[in-house]
Amino acid sequence: PASTKIESLEVMSPNRYRFRGTFSTQSIPDFVRYARETAERAEVVAPCFIDANAMAATAIFNLGSLDSPGHCDHRAILKLPMTAAMQSLVKMNESSLSQTNCIDWLQDWLPNIHFADHDGTERSPASALNALRNIQIESKRSEEYGKESLSEKRSSMESIEAKSTLKLPDFAHFTCVPYEGIGERSFPLRISVILGGADPVIKMRIVGKEALEEAMAGEFRNELKFQFSETQIQVFIGSFDCGK
Repeated sequence: PASTKIESLEVMSPNRYRFRGTFSTQSIPDFVRYARETAERAEVVAPCFIDANAMAATAIFNLGSLDSPGHCDHRAILKLPMTAAMQSLVKMNESSLSQTNCIDWLQDWLPNIHFADHDGTERSPASALNALRNIQIESKRSEEYGKESLSEKRSSMESIEAKSTLKLPDFAHFTCVPYEGIGERSFPLRISVILGGADPVIKMRIVGKEALEEAMAGEFRNELKFQFSETQIQVFIGSFDCGK
């Protein structure tokens, strides 16, 4: 009949027919220790697939071989968590902020930030924050008139400029540990004032974001390759799909 099913009797046995399970962690040391000890106990050469862009890794202990493939259901998974500081930085990056919101964010993370001008000269936090508080919008309008015998033309030009009683800082350098297990990094933020509305809008953009992400991924990859050197864990860069 169509309703016929095959059931495993493993649940009736005092033990499983084979070991299977998934170990998940956010800690590099715990992932490395579990993978090394499991591979040694099982006496297998286990592959570890590193997805550096996702800051994640997967070790499979029963992959088997081409001639004798395994079930691929005993795994260890590592996924590095983004720190609170990095989450806040990513959320703020390229967001349109009012003066109040921008200054509040900078004050919240002031221990992680130092300001600088375009030439690299450091600015004191008090000077930089006061300059951002005192942004003023200045509007200038000029008009030209011209008359001819049979026509009249008129043109106008308006310029809007943001000024502050103090020089605005060009950069805010945000220093933090981006992911658990990855070294501390400094992220340069270019400060821009956007005009056009009744109030100025401030944007801070991470300079060289892609290069910084690549460097973090490289550090993660190199750390795991070092930890698994001279072990029964073979390291591969990429991800692996066991299929059905």
